[in-house]
Amino acid sequence: ASYQILSGQCSVTCGTGSETRVVNCVDSESNIVDDSLCTDERPPEVIECASTPCPEVSYVLFYNNYGE
Repeated sequence: ASYQILSGQCSVTCGTGSETRVVNCVDSESNIVDDSLCTDERPPEVIECASTPCPEVSYVLFYNNYGE
């Protein structure tokens, strides 16, 4: 038996977030079986994911001085 990973969605649309996946131990016929039957190490259910970089936001402040 081996682990099958069903990917989820990244928690953010830009930058770095986390992805929660479904990890099941399956036999040769893709039936879900007990984890004890899988000999390889169980993959993590939550992993880091990186989408496209977030756009940089810059604020420009304008000061107007009116003389009297």
